[in-house]
Amino acid sequence: MERFRSPEWRTYRACMFVGLGISGVIPGIHGLMLYGYEELQIRMSINWVAAQGALYIFGAALYAARWPERSNPGRFDIWASSHQLFHVLVVMAAATHLCGMVKAFSYHHHVLGSQCM
Repeated sequence: MERFRSPEWRTYRACMFVGLGISGVIPGIHGLMLYGYEELQIRMSINWVAAQGALYIFGAALYAARWPERSNPGRFDIWASSHQLFHVLVVMAAATHLCGMVKAFSYHHHVLGSQCM
């Protein structure tokens, strides 16, 4: 869909990644209410989930604001543009997600003996 690549859809595209970044908020709050912070950190590494969300949101904010190229036009045309920084932050968010899921998998399959709750 070519029209979604146009500049007027930039904010919408950024909001999609913000949504992805906060998609764990409601389950995270629910888990905090059920188990508390310490237990949730043990069960699912909530810090990694929070880091993932923060990286997605920060990347989307840079992309939507078109920073740093907005503050220095022409200087970031080849390296370190908001789009490139956005992609770096998305990869970092995926890596933090992987770290958290590996820890959660390890807990559920080694500590709980492959039991689902």
